[in-house]
Amino acid sequence: MTGRPGWSVARLARESNVHRATIFKWLGNKGGVTMASVRAIATALDDDPENALRAAAGKLSATQTMEDDQIGEILTSGLPTDVQQELIEMVLDRRRQDEARQMDDLRRVISIARREAG
Repeated sequence: MTGRPGWSVARLARESNVHRATIFKWLGNKGGVTMASVRAIATALDDDPENALRAAAGKLSATQTMEDDQIGEILTSGLPTDVQQELIEMVLDRRRQDEARQMDDLRRVISIARREAG
């Protein structure tokens, strides 16, 4: 997004009305991706919906996105773009929730192991 000539995070934030902190979170894979931010950024960049979907799918390249079975299935479904965006957001939300649960489980196991070792 910001690698285009003449674009920076500051310009993208200004022209999309998406806060710079949100864009930095997005670029750092730390959240911030919402349907509204995807649409605002795509509009600011005069980008097509498929590129916005790729960005929402975790900043993956076109090839990587199509290699992601779930995202690829959505992108080739023939569904309207707004429905595809909603489905991708749902998939990504579920992945984030799963990752958070797995991290919580790991922390519990580490805590138990520390007590037993200690």
